[in-house]
Amino acid sequence: MLLLIDTISNCSRIILKSDNITNSSKILHNNKGQISEKIIQKIIKIFEKKYSLKKISKIIVCTGPGSFTGLRIGISTAIGLGLALNVKVYGINAFEILLRFSRIKYDFEEIHTFVQSSNNQNFLGVFDKKDQYIYKPKKINDILELQNNKKNVLLISNEKVKNLQLNYSKVVYKQINEIIINHDISKFKLEKKIIEPYYIN
Repeated sequence: MLLLIDTISNCSRIILKSDNITNSSKILHNNKGQISEKIIQKIIKIFEKKYSLKKISKIIVCTGPGSFTGLRIGISTAIGLGLALNVKVYGINAFEILLRFSRIKYDFEEIHTFVQSSNNQNFLGVFDKKDQYIYKPKKINDILELQNNKKNVLLISNEKVKNLQLNYSKVVYKQINEIIINHDISKFKLEKKIIEPYYIN
């Protein structure tokens, strides 16, 4: 089984999968309150009642970008469980998840990945055709920074962008958990060594 932890999204989740089938998906919080270690511990106990955690063979955690608290809790939980269960822990950032999904579904010269996290924190990563950053990922303080004047550019975000006419070739909204549930995330670009939080100031 595969355990996936996303603590950066507005609707954060823990997901348990086996053979690409979702066994269980539990919401950690929906932006109405702070995420905490206690919430995760409760959900792990719920999993234990229905499934044998000893069957978990891999843990994947979303490493950011996002709030300091959310990243710390998600990564520390993943590492702690990995040690307790003696399984490998992998990390992947939200830009990479959105980018890989986009490459599977679409063909654009540029892909702008817009990550909306808890506490009204927003981040932008811009990739070229070779999936290299065109410029350094940044924190977005003003939604108007998303305006685009190029052709053949995709904007993909994990949440809907409100009250803005976006000048992109195509705009796609896809939550992180939807991608995780419906795709084999282990085939994406994963961090295999030290799992570090992806902070953007």
